[in-house]
This record gives sequence, C-alpha cells and structure tokens, in this order.
Amino acid sequence: MGLSALDAEDSSVPAIFCRYPYILTFPTKVNYLHFDGVIKTNDAKLQAQQVLMMNRMQGIGETPRIPLLHLKVRRDHLLEDTLHKLSIMEDCDLRKELLVEFHGETSVDPRSALTEFFLNVGEKMVHPDYGLFACTDPMLPVWFPSHALAEKKKYYYYGVLCGLAIFNQWVMYMPFPLALFKKLLGKKTTLDDLKELQRTLGKSLQIILDAKDDAVEALELYFTVRNWS
Repeated sequence: MGLSALDAEDSSVPAIFCRYPYILTFPTKVNYLHFDGVIKTNDAKLQAQQVLMMNRMQGIGETPRIPLLHLKVRRDHLLEDTLHKLSIMEDCDLRKELLVEFHGETSVDPRSALTEFFLNVGEKMVHPDYGLFACTDPMLPVWFPSHALAEKKKYYYYGVLCGLAIFNQWVMYMPFPLALFKKLLGKKTTLDDLKELQRTLGKSLQIILDAKDDAVEALELYFTVRNWS
C-alpha cells in the first residue's frame, strides 16, 4: 500500500513521514528527534522573551516561567527526588531543555551533571533490587518480573525519563533485549529472543527442536507455562 492509498483513508490528516518508518533511515530518525527537540526548546525560550518584553512595556513586574526543566535533586535521595519532581511537572515542561542541579553543589559544566544524572538514575531504576525489572544474570538483559514488585506509576516515570534522555540527546542505560522493542512495534518474538534473555533455557529448547521425534518422546519431558507479564 503506497502513501497515496494510506493518505486517502484520512484526507484530513497531512502527510507525516514519521507515520511511515520504513522510509526513513536510522540516522535520519535521530536527526529528526534532535531538530525537533531544538525547535521546541527554542520556541519555549522565544515565548518567554516575548512575554517578558510585553510585561515590561505594560509596566508589569511579573516574570515569565523559565523555559527550562530545572531538576534540583539530592544525591542520597536521587530517585525519590527525581520521581517527586516529575510527578508535579506539567506535560509542557517535559518539552523544555533539561537542567540538573545536585543539592549543595555548584557545577561549572551543566553537561557533566546531565551525564551523571542519567547514568545514575538509569542504573538505579533497572537494578533488580529496585523492583521494576528482574535479571537472572548480571551479564544478561533485564526483563519484567512475573509478579510486579513496584508501583505501576514508576514504570510510567521510567518511560518519562527515557523520553527526557531522547529529547535532550543524552544517553541512558537501558539493558533490554531486542524482544522488548519487538513488542513495542507489535512484532512476534522468536526462540532467538529467549536465548538472549535466558541462554540455558533457550539452548535447551533448541536442542529439543533439533532432535528427532522418537528421541524427544523417550525423554518423557513435561513443561509448565509460567506467565512472564
């Protein structure tokens, strides 16, 4: 089905190439996200400047909202402070340039503070002890636990942090298997995905698949299906 056929289904919606991901290469998508973020942050700054000028012309002392997403957090309460700040933010604030400040510290380079922030928050939130994700081996990717140990809203805030990292063109620690991204795209997972997540189990099942039928029957194997949400 071509672009014209898809657009014909809803003529009121303009042609948006992001609706057709197979057209754009990965570097193009990265550049698009970068320029989109730059445009939004510059627009926020421009609007703040315009409001400030209008207020001065009218003799109003009120200052506009700072066009920055300012997160001031404590190192020893990093996750608690971060999630609390995000919980009181408005959606429009999340599309502003991020500025991270550690309580009691003066950072000469804001970029170093961002690097440290995303590195520490990312590692802490995916650690099995935090309860969002589980891992059978520290060298393997993490996955969702069969029984959730953390509140669902924390998964939402983790997604918000991932979005902030993308919007601000920053790297965040995300040790997930390919299966997760397949699920996000609505694609089917395969045995190879299980091998990435649980090597021993995946290889054992592959051996059974490759074996002859009579050899498998002689083993008299029994399987139990467990729900891995």
